[in-house]
Amino acid sequence: MRNQLKRHFDYKISHVSILDWVRRYTLKVHKSIENQGYNLGSNSMQMKL
Repeated sequence: MRNQLKRHFDYKISHVSILDWVRRYTLKVHKSIENQGYNLGSNSMQMKL
């Protein structure tokens, strides 16, 4: 990511800044998924052995 920013925008950014951004974005995605809940299907669809 750092190299792409430098190549396309001639902008130097530290790897720490990119890591911080990834951590913030990952946390936002995690919270969003947790708020949506899980749809694991119905109990009647369980596999019988």
